[in-house]
Amino acid sequence: GIQSILSLVTLICHLVYHIFIFSSNSDKKLTLVAKSNEFYPTNVEIQDLEECSEWVPESLKAFLIIIIPNELKQTVVAHCIVQAARPRSVLCPIPFGIGVQMDKAFGSKWLVKYLFKLGFSISHDEVQRF
Repeated sequence: GIQSILSLVTLICHLVYHIFIFSSNSDKKLTLVAKSNEFYPTNVEIQDLEECSEWVPESLKAFLIIIIPNELKQTVVAHCIVQAARPRSVLCPIPFGIGVQMDKAFGSKWLVKYLFKLGFSISHDEVQRF
């Protein structure tokens, strides 16, 4: 019941703490993914799982492996977290691809804005700049 949920939450909190404390690569990775204004991810960067995985900081990967068993889902969630944490300095391939594809497929400003609010896409303004 409640006790087992509290134990699980405590365990996850301790693991996250230790992952971030002992990971020396997390800040280096986030500085490597910073974008310039002229850079947009290519199709290869969006579709290739290995290429997408390179965008994810090691500390975040270590945490997501614990809670999400599927590698594709780990990468997607990680991209959304990085994009949400650094919305002005990072343009992650997966949220970028989702925003552009939804705009192209449905032409709905509302849909792209809603996915952006939920953290699954880039902003509609960024899609329009592309």
